[in-house]
Amino acid sequence: MILEQLKFFESIHSTNVTLMNEHSFYLEHWDKRFDFYGIYTDEQTQGKGLGSNTWYSHKGQNILISFLFQPPITIQNQFYFNQYFSLAIYTFLSRYVDNLTIKWPNDIYAGNKKIAGILIEHSIQGSNLQCTIAGVGININQTRFDPTILNPTSLAQITGKEFDVTMLISELMRILEKQYQLIKEQKFEVLEQNYLSHLYQYQKWAQYRIKDQLITGRIMGLSSYGQLLIECESGAIYTCNYKEVKFLILTE
Repeated sequence: MILEQLKFFESIHSTNVTLMNEHSFYLEHWDKRFDFYGIYTDEQTQGKGLGSNTWYSHKGQNILISFLFQPPITIQNQFYFNQYFSLAIYTFLSRYVDNLTIKWPNDIYAGNKKIAGILIEHSIQGSNLQCTIAGVGININQTRFDPTILNPTSLAQITGKEFDVTMLISELMRILEKQYQLIKEQKFEVLEQNYLSHLYQYQKWAQYRIKDQLITGRIMGLSSYGQLLIECESGAIYTCNYKEVKFLILTE
């Protein structure tokens, strides 16, 4: 792990918010040896998820980390970054867990249980991305969760083992660095093919709630902007933005 690339906080309100507040400094002093910078913590007091969601974690038991990137891509291609980052987290966890999928747009599931949540925020400059902040919370050693949280799980729960969180962070960073080459070389077809091949419920009939309407449908792919395309039984295709579609997941 390159220390100049990563900064530790014992406790902060949110890794994404903290990095957003510091991003101007990093952009001004960017070291071209690095594709990204990161901050991590043992505890978030106001962890963020997608939309208005929050992320709860017991102190020191999980990976709570955010990264700052300068992706060389246009606004229209921004969802390919989401695919890259989700696939990197998937690759990391697949070394320890089977039966993983990526639940659109960014969550990582083991079976029907959530093991990692991702929050990606883009800053736009003209027609390009000025920078991107990508945060992830990965449940590692935590085995007891708030009962109000739907279907959580962790590496410890699945494997029955305890892990060294710092060593896992080093491994995660190596994977992020290696797979970022796909973004730098703009191999978007490869990213999308890999993303769809690991997408939760892809081309499988399942129950969804779309804009308050209950349907049986199957995920057929993505729009050019990363929206979810769901075909219903009548053959009609729904194009769904985030929060317009809810997966009706069976509990285990």
